[in-house]
This record gives sequence, structure tokens and C-alpha cells, in this order.
Amino acid sequence: MNIGFQTIIWGHRFEDIVRAFSILQHFRFKGVEIFQSPDNLPPAKELLHLLREHDLKLAGLSGGTVEDRIRYADGVLHPNYLYTQVYDEREAALAKSVPIPLALHPHAFTPVRRLKMALNELALHPDLMLLPDTAHLAVVGDDPLDAVRRAWGRLAAIHLKDWTPVYGRSVHRYAK
Repeated sequence: MNIGFQTIIWGHRFEDIVRAFSILQHFRFKGVEIFQSPDNLPPAKELLHLLREHDLKLAGLSGGTVEDRIRYADGVLHPNYLYTQVYDEREAALAKSVPIPLALHPHAFTPVRRLKMALNELALHPDLMLLPDTAHLAVVGDDPLDAVRRAWGRLAAIHLKDWTPVYGRSVHRYAK
């Protein structure tokens, strides 16, 4: 199993992407899902160089619109998936033309928040992948292991996070 890192912890802008990637390399992460919008990243060729220099694979891109991420990748970057919280026909057609699969991320307090909703989308769209998040599934009362079992062949990745009911299920507190 390869373990990657989601860069959301570094906020909307990398203060020092070289240092961030050095930390990931030091702790032997194999890949990275980049949260930051393409507007806040180095040019794609420079990012590819930094990924290679730090022995990291680009698992996915999640910041900005799907169209922005496709334009940014521009045939230079080849992420395993593009994160999305809703299936959109136009974005799916763009992603398919590149080709980079879309990965649906059921997320608490968004239109696709439950596993059942995500599985319905997967049934309707054979090219769509699933990107479950253990904390978000727990917040809405779904079993993360059930998500893995039911979508095993369609998993893009899994966001591994913890959640405790001590903080409640409020949109403002669930991530504590």
C-alpha cells in the first residue's frame, strides 16, 4: 500500500513548496494530492520537476475548478485523478478528453454527502471513480469500510482522517 499526503494542511498557498515536498520525502510519502489552486502553484513543468526531485507521484489535483486543473496539467502533469464533489457532464467530458478520471469525494454538508448518493453516481457514470474520506463518512453516519468494500474496483484513493463525536457534526466544528 502506498501512502500519500493531501496538502490542505498547508492552506491555500505554499509558503515553501520545496520545503513541503522535502518533508514528505523525508517521511517516505509516495504521493501527493495537491489541494492548492493552480493559480497558487508553480508552472506545471516546475511542479513536475519538484515532484520527481522529491520522488513523489502526483495522486490528484483538488484545488480550483476541474477545468482550471486540466488547463494547468496541460499534458505535462498526469495525476491519477481530479477531485470533484459533484458530477458535472461538461467537466466529465473535459476530463475524459485529457484523459484523467474524475474522483467523486462524498463530503459532509455538500450535495453528495452519503455513500448511497455516491454509489448512485458511480452506477450512472462508469468512468467516475470514488474518493472516500473516512471522517466525512463517519460524520454523516456511513461506514468507511463499507465504502471501500462496495467500490473496491473504483477507488481513486482514500482520505484517511479521524473524527470524534466530541466536537459534534456541525460544519464549523467537525474538522477539529
